[in-house]
Amino acid sequence: MIGRHPRSPGNETGVLFLDIDDFKSVNDTWGHGAGDAVLRAVADRARLTIRGGDIVARMGGDEFLVTLEGLHDLAEAIRVAEKIRTACAEPVATVGGDVLVTVSIGVTLSDPVESGDTLVVRADRAMYKAKQNGRNQVAALT
Repeated sequence: MIGRHPRSPGNETGVLFLDIDDFKSVNDTWGHGAGDAVLRAVADRARLTIRGGDIVARMGGDEFLVTLEGLHDLAEAIRVAEKIRTACAEPVATVGGDVLVTVSIGVTLSDPVESGDTLVVRADRAMYKAKQNGRNQVAALT
C-alpha cells in the first residue's frame, strides 16, 4: 500500500498483571464448570488481542501475566491492556448461561536492572491500584 510503512519495534517490554474481578462469585453462583469456562475465555481473549510474539501465562487462580515485547512507551502498553479489558467484558457462554466478568489490569514497563520478580511485584501493585480505583480498569505504575 502506498503511504503505509511497517511498524518499527520499540525497545521497551511491557508487563501486564490481569486479575478477574470477583472470580469467587462466579464459582459460587455459576459453579466451577462456569469458572473454568471464564478462565479459558479470558486467556483466549487476551491471547487473541496481543501480537504473535507476546505471551499470556496463567499465574494461578484467576491471575494472568502478559508480556509485550517491542513497545515504544508505557502508553502503548496501556492501550493493549485496555483492548484486553474490553475483550474480556464480553459475555462468556457457559452451560448455565452467559456470565459477565470484568478484569483489573496493572501495567508497567521492565527496567533492565531489576529482577523478574521485582517487575511482577510492580505490575501486581498496579493491578491492586486498578482494583482500589473501582475494578474493571487499567492502572499503570512506573
